[in-house]
Amino acid sequence: MRKLKVLYLGVFQQHCSDKYRVRGFGQANIISASIDYRSQFKEGGKKGLWRKVEGYLKDFKPDIVFVNKGEKFKAINIKLLKQRYPDPKWLLFYGDHLITIPDFLKENVKMYDAVLVETDDDEYCGKLYDAGAKDVFYHHSATDLSTFQKHSDIPEVSDVAFFGNNYSTFELSQMREDMIKAIMKSDFKLELYGASTWWGQCKGLRWGEDYSKAASRSKIILGISTTAKMNKFASNRVWNSMAAGFHLLHYFKGIEEIFVNHQHLVWFHDIVEMLDLIDYYTKHESERQRIYSRGLALIKTTHTYYQRAEELKEIYYKWMGGK
Repeated sequence: MRKLKVLYLGVFQQHCSDKYRVRGFGQANIISASIDYRSQFKEGGKKGLWRKVEGYLKDFKPDIVFVNKGEKFKAINIKLLKQRYPDPKWLLFYGDHLITIPDFLKENVKMYDAVLVETDDDEYCGKLYDAGAKDVFYHHSATDLSTFQKHSDIPEVSDVAFFGNNYSTFELSQMREDMIKAIMKSDFKLELYGASTWWGQCKGLRWGEDYSKAASRSKIILGISTTAKMNKFASNRVWNSMAAGFHLLHYFKGIEEIFVNHQHLVWFHDIVEMLDLIDYYTKHESERQRIYSRGLALIKTTHTYYQRAEELKEIYYKWMGGK
C-alpha cells in the first residue's frame, strides 16, 4: 500500500499539539506537509493564505487536508478549492469543545468530509450534525513520549503541581478556583503554572520539555477539568501529565471508559476527596510509582500520536472510502 499524504493546516503555537501530531504522522509512515495558517494569514492576508494552500494542493497532491481549529478558513474558499482539486478528503480537527459551538464552525462544518472531535458526547456531536456535518469521529488527544516524560534526576520538592489558568469562561471554572484555594489553605506544598497569576503564586507558563521538568518537581500532578460534562473530553494535559508522573485528576464524564481508577491514574469528585487523596499519595511513594508505571504502559500502547495517526489511516481507508 502506498504511503498516505497529509497536508496539515495548523496553528503550531507552543500550547498546541500540532508539531506532535505531525511527528506522529512520520512515525506512522504518513508523508506530510504543513502550513501554520495563522502565521501565513498574518503575513499574506486571506489571499496569501489561500494561494499557499492551493499551491500545496497542486504540487503536493495530498490525500487528506487536515485542518486544526480552522477559524481563518471560510466555507466559500473551501468549496472553490474542493471544486478545483476534488481528490483530497478535508478533515477538521476541532478540540476546543465549548457547549456553544462558535459561529465559524457552524458555517464551515458542512464543507468538511468529516469532523474529528475529542468527545463522543451525543448532544455535542448532534449539534455538529445539525450544523451540516457529514461525519463526526471520536479522535481524542494523546501525548508525545519523546517530549513528555518523568525526569528522575529532578528531585521532588513539592507535593502537588497544577498546570492551568484561573479563567471564568468555562462551566466549572469556579470549582477549579475553589479546589486550588483549598490546597493553598492546607499544609501541602503547591506549585502553580499557567498564564494566570493565581493570587501571585504562579510560576508562569511551561510547555513541552519544560512542562515535564516542572511536573517532575512534584509528587503529584493535579488535573482539574473545567469542561467535565462532555463524555470522555479532557485537556491534552491528562496524557502529558500521565507521561510525566503520577496523575491525580478531577473526574470527568466517561473517564472510566478510558482509564482504570487507582491503576492508571487516580480521580476524585470533590474537594474533600481530593485533599484526602493528596494526603494519602504523598505518603505512599511505592503506590504512586506503581500507578504511574501502569499508566505509562497504557499511554505507550494506546495514547500516543503514533496511535492517532494509525487511527487516521483507518478513518480514511475504512470509513471514508479513501483510495
